[in-house]
Amino acid sequence: MIKHVVAFMFRPEVSDPDRERIIAELNTFPGQYPAMRNWTLSPNSSTRDTTMSHAFIVEFDNRADLDAYLTGTPHETFVREVWRPVIETQTIVTLETDA
Repeated sequence: MIKHVVAFMFRPEVSDPDRERIIAELNTFPGQYPAMRNWTLSPNSSTRDTTMSHAFIVEFDNRADLDAYLTGTPHETFVREVWRPVIETQTIVTLETDA
């Protein structure tokens, strides 16, 4: 099992409606990518570290499924056209776990 975690912070100038639009679009991903499992996206509720405002975690059965998602044209287009213009910083972590 592969767990893919992305923590991120929007750029300060991104309006609340635009943030909500991006979050809504991200939440459509599990329906677009059947290999995704156990999708969770939420604002960061930590009281210890607020470096990142949001995070999502998603599981894939194997590395090949994750790689297919990451290198697919829809994902690459989203990252280039939607994600990069509004994200100040991000941290991506991929974990391999026993299922």
